[in-house]
Amino acid sequence: MSSWAFKNTEQKVPSSEELETSFTIKAYPSTDIWSKPPATHRFNAPILHKTMPLASFQRARVHVSAKWTTLYDQGGLILVVNRMDGGNADEGRKWIKTGIEFVDGVPRCSTVARDRWADWSLVPVPAADEGVAGSKEEVGVTIEMERRVKDQTLRVYMIRDDGERVPMREVTWMFEDEEKLECWVGVMDDTAEADRLLQDTDDAEGTDEQLHISPYPSSSGSEVQEGVRKIEAISKTWTEKSLIIAYLGIFLMAFCTSLEGQTVSSLAAYATSSFSKHSLISTVLVIQGVVNGELTWSIPYPAQPKA
Repeated sequence: MSSWAFKNTEQKVPSSEELETSFTIKAYPSTDIWSKPPATHRFNAPILHKTMPLASFQRARVHVSAKWTTLYDQGGLILVVNRMDGGNADEGRKWIKTGIEFVDGVPRCSTVARDRWADWSLVPVPAADEGVAGSKEEVGVTIEMERRVKDQTLRVYMIRDDGERVPMREVTWMFEDEEKLECWVGVMDDTAEADRLLQDTDDAEGTDEQLHISPYPSSSGSEVQEGVRKIEAISKTWTEKSLIIAYLGIFLMAFCTSLEGQTVSSLAAYATSSFSKHSLISTVLVIQGVVNGELTWSIPYPAQPKA
């Protein structure tokens, strides 16, 4: 995984202490991440990101807050997959951004996903429901993106103050061909009003925006312990069906071994007597012990994650 880097801005990357606590991203007017038919592709908003294999992504969470005042002001998490489409990075790039966006005078939880073209969905922000919207105070929310191992889709959540995760969006195509691709994981900020609404006028204006970011630990980060990485890799490889089959096989093997151990000692005397070979009982028991020992050593014990 690479170190943190900025895209579309000359701002300095926050220090290690700021990245672990909170930092601010500044967006200038007419910056946006958006795609719309017939030929609109905008990707000029500031993005602070890390580059990593798409197959390694598991989860990212962040708390974003700002004084939201201008239409389409927005900021939050972003996941970008750069796919070359005939040599045109803008047309081949796929992404999903989610966070807070100021719409119709109210900050709302916004999610925009772009496969071929972008679509857009909104969910009320809890703080806005309480009447904070429209005031001079900051409004913030915690947002999370997470890979769903069960069906390999990307789920977007809003995290309430009590820890409840409220599903906002599920993207089914994000991890297609993931083994061949890299992605950017990070945070973004844009102020798009002038670009979206006034681009045909000579006096288009916008307002600079200060977005405050409070990162949360992610399972895709470099600080994750090796044992956790191994368990995550196993959970990605093994499906629910394959795990059921594996555990049934282990159960049947253990059952047969236990049954054999309990029955041989009881029936050995009858079996050897019927062949007039009663003196071979000790030989039978020795062979039984050797076979049981070999079976025990041939069954691997599952690896345990480091504490």
